[in-house]
Amino acid sequence: MRRILQVSFVVFSVSVFALSGEAQRRGRGRRNTAAAAVAVSTTPPNSARIAEELGTVAWGSTPEQVVDYYRRQVVAEYLPLLRNKGQVEQDRLMQERDAIVANLRRSFLRFNGLVPQRRWDTSFVGSEYTHTNNESMLVYESPRTGDREFYFFFNDRLWKRFQARNVPRGSPLTFDTFVQSLDGLFGGQGLRRMRQDQPDRVEAVLWQDATTQLRVIDHSTFYGAYCLVYEDKAVLSRLAQLRTNAPAKVANATPTTLAGESVVGNVTADTNEDVVDRITGRLRRTQTNTAAGTPAAGANANGAATVTRPATPTTAPAPNNGDPLNGLNGL
Repeated sequence: MRRILQVSFVVFSVSVFALSGEAQRRGRGRRNTAAAAVAVSTTPPNSARIAEELGTVAWGSTPEQVVDYYRRQVVAEYLPLLRNKGQVEQDRLMQERDAIVANLRRSFLRFNGLVPQRRWDTSFVGSEYTHTNNESMLVYESPRTGDREFYFFFNDRLWKRFQARNVPRGSPLTFDTFVQSLDGLFGGQGLRRMRQDQPDRVEAVLWQDATTQLRVIDHSTFYGAYCLVYEDKAVLSRLAQLRTNAPAKVANATPTTLAGESVVGNVTADTNEDVVDRITGRLRRTQTNTAAGTPAAGANANGAATVTRPATPTTAPAPNNGDPLNGLNGL
């Protein structure tokens, strides 16, 4: 299984970048090509490639089944590395191997509305879930590339996979060229869904098969990633019924809730709202004072605003040679 998945991902990466080069050559001198090629149909085209990319992790899997999926891949990957090594080196490699799986298991998060569970609310996945609706998430980060994959659950059953493919700073691969490459890979031009506020810009590109919808979105401006979002169509069609607690956003205010009461939806009054900045090392905001005499979150005792500096990572991700699709399924 691991070999099949690994070969599948390698073929995916090589195919996309071969197609990307061709698309870039065709696209020189033409700006916003994807926006100009708006599909007439309102139904995403069918693609057999979606099932191949999803591999063996089926919709409805439990969080523990997802963890076990990665555990088996990691163990298989490290097995040849342990051969012909001394005891000390074997111990180090096994600790490294086990830490990857432990980090995935520790990433499990239930979206219950409490402040500690809101640290992703202002990130690029903040719109992919709601609070107090029996939703939860696992996060896997590739130790090789830093690419991340988010697994979303309803009632501990998998329904969404959100893959964030890093785009190296200064990469010539534009989103338009990226989706043109996917057009070839997924066997037909994806449905371009345009933004309502900017009708000349693509909001998402869509494909589907019998059970899954694939949505490709651009998060490169702030988060340096192109994202592929696979969703179970059976759950997608029932979101209104499943999300009985509608999300509510509270702007520039502290939520007024009773002690022990869950907060529903995304709010901005979160002491951890800059967690993504600290994780990624991108500082996008500073914290300022609130009303006179009341220090803002992160302010010092004198009320002066402070800035949380991003921590220096202990281990830098391995270079991906300018390949935003490198990683994730490569274990």
